[in-house]
Amino acid sequence: MVYSTEYNLMENIIDLGKGVAKFVKLNKQIQLKELFGNYCGDNGTEAGLRQIDGLFLLSTSLGRFEWNDFSLLQSKFTDSTAQLTWSAADGAISVRSVFTVCEKTGVISRQDSVFNAGLKAFTVNRALPRFAFSCGEYELYTQQSRWNHESQGEWIPLFAGNLVLSSKWGRNTEGSTPYCCLREKEGTSGVVFHVIPKGNWMIRVSARSHSNKLPYAVVELGLSDEDLRFELSPGEELQLPEILLQPLPEGDPRLAAPRLHDYLNARLPLPRMRYPVIYNTWLDRLSALNLDNLRKQLATAATVGCEIFVVDAGWCGVAGDWREKQDAAFFGKMNEFANATRAAGLGFGIWIEPETFTSLEVPIVKKHPEWFIPSAHEGFRLDLNREDARRYQYGEMARLIEAYDLKYIKFDFNRELGVDQSGRELHDYFGHWFAILDELRENYPGIFIENCTSGAMRLDLASHFHYDAHFPSDSANPMDVIRISQGTFLRAMPGRLMRWAVMKSVSPNESGHISMSTVVTPQAATWGSYESASVDYIMASAALGMLGVSGDLASLSDEDKRRIAWYIGFYKQYRQDIITASGHLLTPVKRITQRDGWIAFQLCSRQRDLSLIYVYHLINDGQSVTRLKLFEVEPSAEYKISRLDPDEVVSVLTRGEELCGQGLEVSIPYAQHGSYSAVIYTLEKTK
Repeated sequence: MVYSTEYNLMENIIDLGKGVAKFVKLNKQIQLKELFGNYCGDNGTEAGLRQIDGLFLLSTSLGRFEWNDFSLLQSKFTDSTAQLTWSAADGAISVRSVFTVCEKTGVISRQDSVFNAGLKAFTVNRALPRFAFSCGEYELYTQQSRWNHESQGEWIPLFAGNLVLSSKWGRNTEGSTPYCCLREKEGTSGVVFHVIPKGNWMIRVSARSHSNKLPYAVVELGLSDEDLRFELSPGEELQLPEILLQPLPEGDPRLAAPRLHDYLNARLPLPRMRYPVIYNTWLDRLSALNLDNLRKQLATAATVGCEIFVVDAGWCGVAGDWREKQDAAFFGKMNEFANATRAAGLGFGIWIEPETFTSLEVPIVKKHPEWFIPSAHEGFRLDLNREDARRYQYGEMARLIEAYDLKYIKFDFNRELGVDQSGRELHDYFGHWFAILDELRENYPGIFIENCTSGAMRLDLASHFHYDAHFPSDSANPMDVIRISQGTFLRAMPGRLMRWAVMKSVSPNESGHISMSTVVTPQAATWGSYESASVDYIMASAALGMLGVSGDLASLSDEDKRRIAWYIGFYKQYRQDIITASGHLLTPVKRITQRDGWIAFQLCSRQRDLSLIYVYHLINDGQSVTRLKLFEVEPSAEYKISRLDPDEVVSVLTRGEELCGQGLEVSIPYAQHGSYSAVIYTLEKTK
């Protein structure tokens, strides 16, 4: 069904997506009346406050434009789309907004662009899609994100003024994340906002007062305007970052997450290959690569079932010079080790930080200084607006793939890109970088590309479309990993997040605080401090998504290796379910510092009627039993619940109505595993 703006409903209301969004025609304009049941502006009436009327804010060298400064040129609606076009500056500027509702999930995609329809160039200083909500007391859920403390969320009041979330210099999830939730104070509904960045991004949420009313909540978001001076030539278009909008069921971000996962599953390219189980060298001896030790780790990695062996930092010189060290590591003979890796039945992979050039002495910087732009911390980045620089960037990565017959590349990003002096807020840079990644993936379909980025300093929705998997944090502590996973699940695909199970065996001679040989795991991102933990707990924390291992596996006992092999076998059995799963958070999302109680996740396969349930019991709280409310359970169906364990798998049959009424009872006695414990269940519908 298609209709125009002349199509009259009661009060000129146009319903998009059967109540998902309601627009209203008012004085030859279009504005939002409701979004997911939340009233917008003055509920479709003109209140006289410019900042709450209209759907777009534009500031240019030709002037500032909002609401009636724009003339509505065209509007076209279907049951699930809205296409709106405005003009400003006597027709020199055209703004287009396209809203698309996903009928299955209710997620709205909004895509905006600014077009120079005139005869002269002009400069864009601000171009922000806008959403304004009716008067009330609002609060925001936002995330702080820093190294080893990624995706840490909190509700805060929107009391007065502006709250600005933003990225800096290309690290799109450092400081904050391009995600927030808005609801009325302690409300039972609200809206989730995601920016899919293309360059630096920002979200500005404002409490805008008018007369003696409570403030309106105004959300403006998209391309950062901090240093924006984007010149548009005649006929040129600025495509702004895509925005995703979701309902906030019961005012709880946890309940919105599965809809996002299902939406992304429908949009993301299907995985190009099986997600491999990797061994990474980093948390064995960091960059101190020793060939004899590497051979031991390779043999153990093959024994426990790893499929890729990744040599992390230490194989090459300074960042930007991607040649082997001749005086250390492999002494220029890494291909011999790569061949040994393949002979052991594993693929070979390496670490690289391709966007960073740290020194004027890097050969390519000396040879072509005109290709480089100063970035942060006295480094350099390639000017990817240059075709010759782009060809070098692509060619160097292609050279490495071919020279070492790589099956895996870990891309790191430890330094900011710096201020974009062009005034385009890295919009062009990101477009070119993503195009290089896409070309690599197309031309080398057998290569798996990991988005590490110094832990998770660039783990955003844009990266989901250009990398295969994503590292949510450099922290290898299982407790940290689980807490960070909670916050990251709210804005990312759970099955495409990878984690490492990191461990080694230490003896009393190596540590003054243990009395016998035991398995230990890092307390953070290095071996500077560590704590004892069971192999089962460490492996269960990493098997929540794509599974990797690191550490000194060769030092472990045969029994420990057997248990590791069992968890790797578990992952291989269910990895296709995990990769495309939608994730339910069964327990409240808490900060990384809260290290007690229970944490549980339910990954629902979209391949078959199967759920994987991960349960973690933290520091002893005196309770060894809990009950969990499960999702996507049919009362009339029969289910097989299997408690998985390397020693024994116990299965029972139960009715869905019992699970719906009583939940899943989980018992993890502390005597079994010590301070931290974990268990994994499968829930499979039988009839």
